[in-house]
Amino acid sequence: MIKYFIYCRKSSEEEERQMLSIEAQVTELREYAKNNGLFVAKEFHESKTAKEPGRGVFNEMLAEIEKGNASGILAWNPDRLARNSVDGGKVIYLVDTGKIESLKFPTFWFEGTPQGKFMLSENGEKLSKPEHEFLAYWLNLLEYHAPKLARVENKIEGKLEVNLVNEFEEVKKQ
Repeated sequence: MIKYFIYCRKSSEEEERQMLSIEAQVTELREYAKNNGLFVAKEFHESKTAKEPGRGVFNEMLAEIEKGNASGILAWNPDRLARNSVDGGKVIYLVDTGKIESLKFPTFWFEGTPQGKFMLSENGEKLSKPEHEFLAYWLNLLEYHAPKLARVENKIEGKLEVNLVNEFEEVKKQ
């Protein structure tokens, strides 16, 4: 069973700038863990911007993961973990080395594939919410339809033509 750390962060030390309070994140994440049968070993809370590296609580959590005390992180959104390339790179490195086996977000799908790691790094650093939602939509659409397209291709034993504009509705034998 994977042990998870809950990580909650508000963007700034200034209370009025935070969209979702730490308390609200904790409540939502505990409920998410309960509903999904996730074992939470410890919670980490921090009031600090993630635009610059060097967050003490975040680094403490990663050190605990490197020691093997947990291998999963549950956070509200990937941008709670990192908004800079150093911290984002640390998380991706721990995924690559197997120290982090699972990242869970109620607002974001993540899998340790190259596409998942790309979305994780881009979400934290560069993409706006609408850009992220657009890319996530298309990646999820492709993930969902790829097996169906492969089955159709096998059935018709020919080349597959896909019209992305119509969201994979037109499949023709050539």
